[in-house]
Amino acid sequence: MTFTPLGRHAPGSVVAVGDGGERTAADLLRDARAIARTLSEPSSGSQVLVVCGDRYAFAACLLAAWMRGHAVALPPNLLERTADTLSGLPGVRHILHDGEAPGGICVRPILESAAGAPDLAGLPGFAADRPLVTLFTSGTTGAPRACTKTAGQLLGEAEMLGRGPCAGVRRVVSTVPPIHIYGLLFGVLVPLMHGGAFARGTPLHAPSVAAAIGAAGADALVSAPAHLRGLELLGPDDLPRPLRAFSSGAALPQAVGEMLLARFGLAVTEVLGSSETGGIASRNRTGDVWRPLPGVRVSATPDGQMLLDSPFVPPDAERPFACADRIAMNDDGTFRHLGRRDRVVKVASKRVDLDEMQEALLGLPGVSDAAVFAEEAESARGVHVVAAVVAPTWSTRALRDVLSAQFDAVVLPRPLVRVPRLPREPSGKLQLDRLRALLRDVIAQPRRPPRHAFDARPVAAHPGWFDVHVPRDLAYFDGHFDGQPILPGVVQLELLVGRQVTVAWPELTRPRRFTRLKFRSPIRPGDDLVLALVRPDADRVEFEVRRGATVCSSGAIHYGG
Repeated sequence: MTFTPLGRHAPGSVVAVGDGGERTAADLLRDARAIARTLSEPSSGSQVLVVCGDRYAFAACLLAAWMRGHAVALPPNLLERTADTLSGLPGVRHILHDGEAPGGICVRPILESAAGAPDLAGLPGFAADRPLVTLFTSGTTGAPRACTKTAGQLLGEAEMLGRGPCAGVRRVVSTVPPIHIYGLLFGVLVPLMHGGAFARGTPLHAPSVAAAIGAAGADALVSAPAHLRGLELLGPDDLPRPLRAFSSGAALPQAVGEMLLARFGLAVTEVLGSSETGGIASRNRTGDVWRPLPGVRVSATPDGQMLLDSPFVPPDAERPFACADRIAMNDDGTFRHLGRRDRVVKVASKRVDLDEMQEALLGLPGVSDAAVFAEEAESARGVHVVAAVVAPTWSTRALRDVLSAQFDAVVLPRPLVRVPRLPREPSGKLQLDRLRALLRDVIAQPRRPPRHAFDARPVAAHPGWFDVHVPRDLAYFDGHFDGQPILPGVVQLELLVGRQVTVAWPELTRPRRFTRLKFRSPIRPGDDLVLALVRPDADRVEFEVRRGATVCSSGAIHYGG
């Protein structure tokens, strides 16, 4: 059996849209062949490392390597040091990039010089047992782990998804980069296998996501829970309808699913799977029942361990494949997911489900992210629970009080630490080694004035106006982004604007929704700003943040019931 990308595209059908220009299937074939001509002869086990930020350049490199006879290696991130490490592995013959890596072959000049007559000759089919991609996943430890996929696993799953959960999808915007298995399948391969198109960029922040969806005319958003949560900054009319959304990588908090459905009419399809197993099941976030994907059979051991019989697990794996998940089967073949077996631990002989505790934190208003994990302890407890929470409006004591109402005191997190943000990969996956390092740094820091405060002073001549200085060491610049720090939109809303609203009008406490939000110019360390607040009616405050004559951000905050 063979699998052929672009087999359902006419030569002139669009495959890519967005910044960099629209491209057709014939353009993609022409550009892929131009890149393939720069590659060496293949050998047994030879690979090409692809490090591209532009999804069209990524697709052209992918097809080029395959046509030339190489497999493709995909890094867990686009960091320069990661590419350096993986480029030294046996079998890696080339690095293809679009400016995201030093050395190697930059494909931008190739793509620019290849402009001309499109290539109308189709792609060859790829045999099911041919290795196509090795994903180097970071997991939770940060150490890259190789996971090789054959054409049958990779393109076969894309073929199945296009007939299953993704049936009818025509244009996709993805916030998950294609170096991640989920972003690769849903954001690139499903469109290529089923006659669709993808947006070239990878937007992350809510306004840029909305703009990308509108510009691409997209009917589907491929995202992750951490990214979908950020859409709460948008107004009801900021996303087109109808729009479908997909989520994977972690459980989507129920509150986020309900918000998306109520505000945008957006019912999210969650996908359960992993790099090793491929896709397993899907569900609509309004329910808790998972339905196996077409061709996948799920069962359970007497103690609830998931067993998987699927065409997408490694070909040489034992069947059924034993997973690290706990499930409860239903009579109709569907199941409820009860968390991972390795996420239920005992603390001083008390069982605690770390996923349940994490969900409890994520369900609190004002908590934008959270991670709960267990560490070995040199005490009678055996292990202790650690929690890192992004919650600017909560105190550590208040968070602990909420947890104490649901969990035994002996299993409560020690420590529970508030942090500016969690060290997540672009896919939304959390790296536990980086989180441990972050917590060590936070805990070790001497007591000092908080790094999460703005210097805001009322302007006497203008009630509702504030002169605001942005400290250079503000915690919220950490990692956002390295080398080019900018102030996140959610911090602007909650701390820069929201706190001054409370100063001006103490009776306004919790915002209900935000509308007409515009983030026009980045706010950077050391900026001096003017915040202007106007209260046109009892439950609404309009704001504008300026740096000199430049409007940085503006919008309206609605309070009340």
